[in-house]
Formats: sequence, structure tokens, C-alpha cells
Amino acid sequence: MNKRQLIERVYEEYGKKISDKKDQLLTKKEIADTVNLTFDTMSKLLCEGNNITLTGFGTFRLKLNKPREVTNNSTGRVTQVPYTMRLGFGGCKKLKDRIDSTYKKSERWEVDQAKIFQKATEALIQEAAETAEKEPVLA
Repeated sequence: MNKRQLIERVYEEYGKKISDKKDQLLTKKEIADTVNLTFDTMSKLLCEGNNITLTGFGTFRLKLNKPREVTNNSTGRVTQVPYTMRLGFGGCKKLKDRIDSTYKKSERWEVDQAKIFQKATEALIQEAAETAEKEPVLA
């Protein structure tokens, strides 16, 4: 989902919640301005080094990556990578539980479970084949 789709979804949900108060509905532009202002403010706060905790949702926090050396596999050249900041997000327990319960009720969960089972079965077959090649069975 991109920002435009998010704004559309907020507009739809907001309109449903207060449909009996038609004169108090926000326009789609007002919702877009609010969403943009929220993201801009969050970006500024993160750039200032602040963590952002949204109760019932999760925490955005900055993490420091230490400098390290990396090797280019094709040339063998070693390069220094300096300190870098990266953004991390940790969902709160309430959000994780909600996602988990919603996901398990969906059709996608059944499809994913079947894929996981299939991959595990293929891995076991592959492992058995490799073991059989290394250790011949004595009759």
C-alpha cells in the first residue's frame, strides 16, 4: 500500500465512522494534508535522533551500525563502510497478536502453510538423497 492508497483508505474509514454527521466530514485533501504532516513530523523527529513510540502500534527507533570492512567478491578489494544509521520498527504485542490472529483466519495462511510444508518435504528428500550418495547402503 502506498501513501495515496493509505489516504484513500483513511478517507473511506473516516466517512463510515461519522456518516451521520455529514457536515463534519473532512475532505480527502484535509486527510492527505494530515497524513503528510504526520509523516513529515515523524521524519524530522527521527532525523533529530528521537525514537517514536505509538501506543498500541509500535516503536520506530534508530540503530547504529558499526563501521566494518566489506570485500567485493569479484575483485577481492576490501572497502571500509563507515558508521551508518538505520531505522528499525518493533510492533507492540497488541499489534503482533492482531496481525497473527487476522492472518491465521485468512486464505493466505492456508496457502503459506502448504508452501512451508512442501519446502520442508523437499528439503528432507534432498537431504536423504545427499546422505544416500555419501553413505551407500550395505545389503
